[in-house]
Amino acid sequence: MAPGTYNVTDFGAKGDGRQDDTPAFRRAVAEAAKVGGCVLLPPVVPGGGYVLTGTVRLEPGVSLIGALAGMPFIAWEGVPREMQRGAVILARPRKEDYEGEKKQPLFELLGGNTVRGLYILYDQQPWPSDQELQAADTPYRYDSFDGFRSRFVAEHAKPYGPTFYSRHAPSVTIEDITCGRYYDFCVFHLAGKVFVERCYLYGYKRAFAIKHGPDTIRLRGIHVVPNVERSISYQHSKLHAAIT
Repeated sequence: MAPGTYNVTDFGAKGDGRQDDTPAFRRAVAEAAKVGGCVLLPPVVPGGGYVLTGTVRLEPGVSLIGALAGMPFIAWEGVPREMQRGAVILARPRKEDYEGEKKQPLFELLGGNTVRGLYILYDQQPWPSDQELQAADTPYRYDSFDGFRSRFVAEHAKPYGPTFYSRHAPSVTIEDITCGRYYDFCVFHLAGKVFVERCYLYGYKRAFAIKHGPDTIRLRGIHVVPNVERSISYQHSKLHAAIT
C-alpha cells in the first residue's frame, strides 16, 4: 500500500452489512489526518456494505476513496441488494441525530477533501415499489394519488441530515457517487473551489443547497432521479411520480 494510504478494514471495519463500522472509519480518518492521507474502502461482498450510524468528519486534507476510477453502477435502485457490490456504504443514522432541531450529517467535510467512487444507500428509508403500494397490508395506503403525493414524505420519510455537509468547504471534490434515498444530499454554508462531478442521485429532498459561494463551484454530470414528469421506473413509478 502506498505511503499515506490507510485501509479502513485495518481499523476494524467489516463491511458485512451488520457491524457498525462508524468507529473504524473514525479511527482510519484520525490516522490519515496525521499526514493528510487517504482512507481506502475495499469492495464488499455482494449484498454487504459498511454500516455508518453516526457522522464521519473528514479532517483537513483527508480523502475517502472507494472505486479508484468509475462510478459503481452495479449498485443502484434497480439492482437487488444481494447483487450489489463494490464500495457500498449503508447509511443508518440514529434517531437522536436527526429528530432534533440540528440534524447531523453522514460526512462532514472540513476542507481539502476528495470523496470518490462510493455507493451510499440509506437502506432503512422507506422506498416502496408499485407492488408494495398495492398490497392489502401496505402502511402507505391513501385514498387518492394526490393524498399520497402531498403526505407520503412528511408521514413516512425519515428527515435525515445531509449526506455531505460543510460549514466552510474550501477545496473539496466529490465525484463518481451514487446515492439513494437521501433526505438532503449536499448542504454547504460557505463553499469555494468545490467540484462535484458524475453523481447519480435519487432521494426525497434537496440534491444541492449552497448558501454562499465566493469562489469556484462547479457541478457537472449530475443525474437526479426522478427527473421527468412521468417516471420511467418499472418498479417505483408511483413513488417517483409522487416526489418529482
